[in-house]
Amino acid sequence: MASSNKKIGEKEKLRLRSLKMRMIGSSHFQNDVHEFIRKSLSSPLYVVVRFFLFFSHQPISLIHLIILLLNFSLNYF
Repeated sequence: MASSNKKIGEKEKLRLRSLKMRMIGSSHFQNDVHEFIRKSLSSPLYVVVRFFLFFSHQPISLIHLIILLLNFSLNYF
């Protein structure tokens, strides 16, 4: 019985550790987004790289990335 409780306790610790790591990752992602918003968009290469990194987490967002890049290129020239 004690070993069963110990296993449950270890699983709970692992679950909480995993949750904490996800929260830290989410926090870093939010910080990156805020940094991107604060930075000036003076360099087209910077814009392309940051948009790619920002939208690469979802495949459907690649379509949004292409649309934004086309829109940016039309406005830039």
